[in-house]
Amino acid sequence: MFTQRLFTLHTGLMHGRWTHSHEEQSNAWEETVSARLGPFSLESNDVFVLDHSDVYLGIRLSLPWRNNGRWQQYTFQLGYRACRGEEQVRPAGFEMVWQRPLFDTTIRSN
Repeated sequence: MFTQRLFTLHTGLMHGRWTHSHEEQSNAWEETVSARLGPFSLESNDVFVLDHSDVYLGIRLSLPWRNNGRWQQYTFQLGYRACRGEEQVRPAGFEMVWQRPLFDTTIRSN
């Protein structure tokens, strides 16, 4: 029941007028649609060859973090994925990603 309501809400948000940055990707076995709603990211995946579909709703924040005497921009992403179908391709539930910036490889001269 909760999963079905989440799929209905997600479809309404995805096709609403407030979303932007729509992207679609398709291949022989899967179709992916993604969009942005302010700081929120929406994603929908349908797997053709397996009985699986999922939706994702998450928020991505850039946070300053002091490390080794310098301030750096870290990325914190928190979201929830709901799945339906017999064969689970991606796990359902909460997802959290804490990503640090890439190593700066530029050479600075004094």
